Amino acid sequence: MSLFDQILDEIKTIETIEDLNVSLAPYYQSAADEKESYQALLDIAQYLNRLGYRDFSIVILERLYDINPLKNVGYQIALAYYQYQYYEQANDWLDEVSPSKLTYKYAFLKAQILNALDHYNGARELLIELIKEFPTQVEPYIILSKLYEEHGIVDRAEYYLNVAYEYFPNQINQLEIRKKLANFEISKEMMNIEKIEEMYANENLENGDEDYYLLAIAYQRSKQFEKAIAMAEKSIQMNPDNFESHFLLMELYQDTNRQSALKKEITWLAKSLPPFDPTILKLVEVALTVDEVSIELINKLEDYYFLADEEVDQYQIISLIVKYYLKENNPAIALHQLRTLGEEFDDQNYLSYLYAITFESLANSEEANKYFMKAIDYLINEPDLILDYSRFLMNENNYEEARKLVKRFETSIYQSPELTILSKQIENHFGGEK
Repeated sequence: MSLFDQILDEIKTIETIEDLNVSLAPYYQSAADEKESYQALLDIAQYLNRLGYRDFSIVILERLYDINPLKNVGYQIALAYYQYQYYEQANDWLDEVSPSKLTYKYAFLKAQILNALDHYNGARELLIELIKEFPTQVEPYIILSKLYEEHGIVDRAEYYLNVAYEYFPNQINQLEIRKKLANFEISKEMMNIEKIEEMYANENLENGDEDYYLLAIAYQRSKQFEKAIAMAEKSIQMNPDNFESHFLLMELYQDTNRQSALKKEITWLAKSLPPFDPTILKLVEVALTVDEVSIELINKLEDYYFLADEEVDQYQIISLIVKYYLKENNPAIALHQLRTLGEEFDDQNYLSYLYAITFESLANSEEANKYFMKAIDYLINEPDLILDYSRFLMNENNYEEARKLVKRFETSIYQSPELTILSKQIENHFGGEK
């Protein structure tokens, strides 16, 4: 049995640092005089580090450094602290053992530590220096790209990532970096679709479902809907459970007014979407536009309500549920759901528009009018607020109030083509008077 195996056998059941030190005490003593013991303990420390026992690894390495302060051991201590996310300790150790001359291994770890400590300028300058001194090492390009991206300097992030992609194809994960570069291009206001097509024309790289998904997004942004649909369908063929591609295909069918295909996609998503998935909001919103909302879908939406943290999401869920039941001519259930789900809603006034349209459907004009007025007082962010209240007033034969209301908000965020048409109808009622 080798010395390494002997030590490993002795410590394999140890759970505390105190017990570790007791078991290794004889080996520490011999390590002061015997290179074999020193090396065996060093190998044990590295082995434990690889297994994720970094606290044990650090203890052994620090004892070895006390015995013989080798720079490489100090480097491994700094690296272990960095991996353990103890960045201050990692920085202190690396400063103690780093050579005066710029050395790639030490300087690259230093740059990573500075980045982790949010020392942006120090990390950036050191990475740029490393690229100048060691231009054939790919890691600094990758890290510098991430650093620039994290600080919103996307053009520089793209530049350094593209260098890695173009000049170090055998040292990087080309597929992942190509996806990243494609995302950079897609996010640009002036996206270059030819550039993305060129990236994906590389015959040496196979396209996966995520690649076809990105191509579909790119074609969607460039208004090439047929190509976008073809790419989204390819993505789904490769991975039928790629929900992002299914949602994108749903959007594309909606954009191109393909009602039958859209309903089919909604049905698939309604059955397949996991419980408590936040994308249920988007699905119900689209489904409502084509009368394809099922009670199962509404139940899933209601289940998600109690997990939604943001008030804006909670409001959207209540709104979708209420509008579903109103569309199904079930205003009593809509009111029950509104009261039940809205009970815990922080700002009750924000629900006034939903109460207004619900009471209108219940033919309770007095309550409907009260809540419409409250919604206007609070300028509730509902695009159809003024349109719906104006129609309500017209149905109540109160054209004068409807006229005042439309004029009051004719240049507001509530203005819409439908409200303009309604305004003309109101004026026609008064014989075209202004």
